[in-house]
Amino acid sequence: MFKEERKREGEMKKVYLVPARGAHPNDLWYPWVKSTLEQAGYVMNVPHMPNPDSPQKAAWLSALESGLPEVDEDTYFIGHSVGCQAILRFLDGLPPGNRCGGVVLYQSAS
Repeated sequence: MFKEERKREGEMKKVYLVPARGAHPNDLWYPWVKSTLEQAGYVMNVPHMPNPDSPQKAAWLSALESGLPEVDEDTYFIGHSVGCQAILRFLDGLPPGNRCGGVVLYQSAS
């Protein structure tokens, strides 16, 4: 997936996987993705989102805003279902000119 990316000296690529409604960090395919990307040299994080069985837009956005360090071009996101919406809202709120390295959206919920 991100295997072609290489660490620049002194910099670590960070990946945040935001889970689906009702999902937790050790559910579904998340542990496999986490393990695979860590083996490739990425710092991988699957955050616990507030009230995953009944996600609230404001609570999830707040969790991302308070839980993520500075986003830069070495920061990547993977969203699953409702996690896709949370990531896009989070990125939309970043200051102008602030960019992430990339985003993968899987089974985006409408």
